[in-house]
Amino acid sequence: MLEREREVFERAPAMSAGDWSRLWLTRVAGFPEEGADGWMGTWGEQEWAMAEVVRREAWAGAALVEALVRRIGVEVVVEGSGHLPPVEEPERCNGLLRRAWAVPGSGGKW
Repeated sequence: MLEREREVFERAPAMSAGDWSRLWLTRVAGFPEEGADGWMGTWGEQEWAMAEVVRREAWAGAALVEALVRRIGVEVVVEGSGHLPPVEEPERCNGLLRRAWAVPGSGGKW
């Protein structure tokens, strides 16, 4: 899976946020084309902005945390998620992403 994700991230600079997101969802996450389109169809302005930010990020597989996870052989799972949370619970999934990417207000903490 990490190799597929690396390949998708290498293509990111030449793609739009929508095309890149669809490619990631189908190639890496294993969504059927209709599932990717269905979830992306629920995205609002915030989700599209997040997709653009993620498309421009460095590949996470190069991060030390990713190396540690692979080395100790654990799997990271979002508590309470189903097999395809964006398809099965798009509003909940979008809400989790919004909270994860939220910028705290003045004087707020991360």
